[in-house]
Amino acid sequence: FFFFFFFFFRSVFFAPNMEIDSVPVIFDSGTSDVKIGRASEDRPSHILPTVLGDPHKDPSSAVFPIQRRTVVDWTAMLKVWDQCYEHLDTQGAAQPILLAHPSPVCRPELDRITQIFFEYYNVPALYFAPQPVLALYHSGRTSGLVIDCGEGRTAVCPVVNGSCLHYASMNTSVAGAALTRFVQAAIQDRHQLQVDSYTARRAREALHLTLPHNNSKPTQPPPFVCPDGTILTLPEDRLSCGEALFAPTQIGMDALGLPQAVLQVLRAVGPEVRSEVCANIAVCGGVSMSNGVVSRLQWEVNALDPMLQQTTLLAPSDRQHAVWHGASILGSLSTINDIKHLASLSPGLQRTRACSDPLSSSRKLTIYILVPLFFLLF
Repeated sequence: FFFFFFFFFRSVFFAPNMEIDSVPVIFDSGTSDVKIGRASEDRPSHILPTVLGDPHKDPSSAVFPIQRRTVVDWTAMLKVWDQCYEHLDTQGAAQPILLAHPSPVCRPELDRITQIFFEYYNVPALYFAPQPVLALYHSGRTSGLVIDCGEGRTAVCPVVNGSCLHYASMNTSVAGAALTRFVQAAIQDRHQLQVDSYTARRAREALHLTLPHNNSKPTQPPPFVCPDGTILTLPEDRLSCGEALFAPTQIGMDALGLPQAVLQVLRAVGPEVRSEVCANIAVCGGVSMSNGVVSRLQWEVNALDPMLQQTTLLAPSDRQHAVWHGASILGSLSTINDIKHLASLSPGLQRTRACSDPLSSSRKLTIYILVPLFFLLF
């Protein structure tokens, strides 16, 4: 009995814990792709499509688990994250995760993500960071206005001292997916050719054209060649596609254009921080990489209000990865290891995190029962 209890207590009290890596892995899950990599790296080590199946060869069987930056198919999303871990070649139990999430936050979605990463992937730590805040970090700012032109939605969010002002933020569906559908319909109408959404997106990225603010003739990009050899030009529709961000009625959508959305958000911001927000306006997202978008937006923003006349947009050349780079900056700080929990954690998230303690509740219960029993027997 003595040797049995000796080795049992030794295994309970002195069970070896897996060494936790201090550098987190970053997950930036978007509508079109997932960017992953370690915080110590200069760029994402892997960019994987957020889709199951092959949308080019068999569009009908392709599954898109994220729509408008909201997870709609958790089974498919779990498989996408499994593929991410296969590319990372790392053990989940030893790797903390820094996960970028859209703003405003969807509480049930964060609860579900937390449960998956703690219980399924067995991660030791999980930290959520808002995408607008991370995009500002990439430009070296903590306060400002973020214009995120993504695939699923376009978001305009003010940030003050690293906190999003959700009450003043705005989201619109005039984004990459809507422009892709417009190009897809235009190809069918003008060329009598049915193309999948993947080819239509590539055509949109190649043919997207925005008129300069002085209405001068823009530089014409080369035509797009489809996989079957068909050459697409779409001279009129390419301009409608580019102008849709500023005038959504060009593609038949009833929504505010980017300049009007920016002005409405700034008016909703309190006057005590408005000048600080106006001083730093950052542009990010894949759609912002399209030809002429930033220069046109710069002119439109300067013409909105006298207080914006001297504002220069923060638009780095790698702004399509701005959120990931901001997360890399945050994850590289030594203070990231001191963050024990989020200030706004719900009770469900707190319970999930508590279950990941090195000394679990089941081991504690075993100790409380067997220690008195040991002394009673001897």
